[in-house]
Amino acid sequence: MRLLLMGTAPNQLVGYGKVVKALYLGLKQYPDLEVKVFGLQFVGRQDNPDFLPIGDDIYGSDMLPIYLESHNTDILITIVDHWVPEFQYIPEVVKKFGVKWISQATVNSTPVPLCLYKILKQSHHIVAPSYWVEKELNEVNLKNTTTIYHGVNTDIFKKKQLQPYVKFVFLAVGTNKFGQKNWLGLLKAMHYLVYNLNVNYAELRIVTEVGRRDGIDFPHAIIQSGLQDHVVLIPMIRNNGFGEEQMADIYNSADCYVSSSQGESFGLPHLESMSCGVPAIVPDFSTMKELVERSGAGMTADIIYMLPMEAHISEQALVDPVDMAIKMKQFMEMDRSGMSEKARAFAEQYDWKNIVPHWYNLIKKVSVTSANYDLGELGV
Repeated sequence: MRLLLMGTAPNQLVGYGKVVKALYLGLKQYPDLEVKVFGLQFVGRQDNPDFLPIGDDIYGSDMLPIYLESHNTDILITIVDHWVPEFQYIPEVVKKFGVKWISQATVNSTPVPLCLYKILKQSHHIVAPSYWVEKELNEVNLKNTTTIYHGVNTDIFKKKQLQPYVKFVFLAVGTNKFGQKNWLGLLKAMHYLVYNLNVNYAELRIVTEVGRRDGIDFPHAIIQSGLQDHVVLIPMIRNNGFGEEQMADIYNSADCYVSSSQGESFGLPHLESMSCGVPAIVPDFSTMKELVERSGAGMTADIIYMLPMEAHISEQALVDPVDMAIKMKQFMEMDRSGMSEKARAFAEQYDWKNIVPHWYNLIKKVSVTSANYDLGELGV
């Protein structure tokens, strides 16, 4: 069976790039599968003939038809932000070449935006990366779904004994693009922790792209917040990042992972930090809440406001920075014995060696179904 896995290029060391690479490596172990990867945002040297580069269109509209035809693809798997308008071409291409289509749903707001609903309903099967996402899909009658978590390499992301550090370290990891990660909200929480709750031995380390024009000006925001002595920036390359061994060291340097994101369909850094035995404080919303509640390794901060996303007719959540600061202080002072072990035990369930077989079983299931391309939407 011939698969084309379409998503962020596997030589990208962040987000979907990690997911695509792990899936490729795992599925390649099955002798009845032939796997190619159509890597968006492809950079650097092409050192694997299975990794297919983009053409003129960074969203792949010119090359996807070529790859589907030239490789006689049976099943297309897309791991992209399907709500992006530039991906609206995919259903017609799938229909033209008569391939099966498995789409992974990126849902980080409620309800599922109409633009996302319209494209997901045309896939043969939808993979929800969390139970929260599955619930949101079901509520808009997208029920042909299977929940499969993202995975983590627990042999790399594991607890390490590092030299003690005098400060209590909070760690945040994420892209610096638009407002979705709500970095200013996290800086507000840190400001309240230091200046209102009088906690002077806390340090916030932020792994992100520092100089993006479509993100916040971190150096200016930190100075404006008066947090020069309490925030450490760890800059990463745009659309890339640190190697996994380096990230494991960074996670192990922290006492607590924190996020102020407005919504997440999963949250790979959250799972990676838990694999290193690091609990988390996150907003009481979306999959972030699910990971804390199911693991018992962390705390959630209250939501102060549901933020309308007018273009998508949907809402994301703004965390209360005051409550987040209070939870951060409570976490610093509480008996955290056993929480690190809970975080690690939860992550071990989702090692990639446990996740890939779920994908394989789904692929086999979809391969034996039939699709009617004359109904206006695909569907099994």
